[in-house]
Amino acid sequence: MDTPQQPRRTPEQVAAAAAAMDRALAAGLPPDVLGTMLSARAAWWGHADWPAHDDLARVLAHPASRAVDELLWQAIRRRIR
Repeated sequence: MDTPQQPRRTPEQVAAAAAAMDRALAAGLPPDVLGTMLSARAAWWGHADWPAHDDLARVLAHPASRAVDELLWQAIRRRIR
């Protein structure tokens, strides 16, 4: 499995990630789908179990989800193949 090393993020990177989430929510991403993405991120880092396959499929099905984090979106895509 492809588990990246968890990087240290600068305050600017954290702010940019939060802004991307805000834009995705404004574009219609349901909050529960964003929550699934955050759970998937924790799993990707090895800190939690992966969300259910159907929940991950909902992430991929929503166009705004890709704008949140492209690398995470790709990891989710590989996970449910």
